[in-house]
Amino acid sequence: MNVVRDDILGRIRSALHDVPNDERPEDVAIVRTYRRAETDTRPIL
Repeated sequence: MNVVRDDILGRIRSALHDVPNDERPEDVAIVRTYRRAETDTRPIL
């Protein structure tokens, strides 16, 4: 189990290598424009 965990954490570390150490989630604005209802106007087949 630890081998899998270490592999996953290694992948995360690798993906985050270019993020500054002092950057926090609240420092980066993320636009979250989720659809709240179906907007597709195509007919159902």
